[in-house]
Amino acid sequence: MLTAAEETAVLDLMRSAAVTERAERPSAAQHGIRWSDVPSGVYWGGVACEMAIVETQREDGRYRFRMVTVRDEPVELVVERRDPPEILVMRATVGSLGDRPAEAKRLVSEVRKALEALGRKPSFE
Repeated sequence: MLTAAEETAVLDLMRSAAVTERAERPSAAQHGIRWSDVPSGVYWGGVACEMAIVETQREDGRYRFRMVTVRDEPVELVVERRDPPEILVMRATVGSLGDRPAEAKRLVSEVRKALEALGRKPSFE
């Protein structure tokens, strides 16, 4: 049993330890896409196009993904960060000479779809 003074001291200590600021809660992406989801989005977009990531380079505000198709053709996807609401832009080349523009366009589309799906999932910005 605690005395009244000890009880008051314990309660004061507990109150001082309580968080006074609202905690951040996970939510959907504010602008539909999160920059932090780019590697996962590229992975899932590549899966949809039967492509695999071979190498990932991250620089300030940019990702460069070296990928390969199931037919062993080289793929390069560059994702650059932009200010909201745009969030990012993507450029892709498929084939040794960049001679598969339809596949490059499909990859960009599939990555964007994956990023939008990931953006709907509650997470921290």
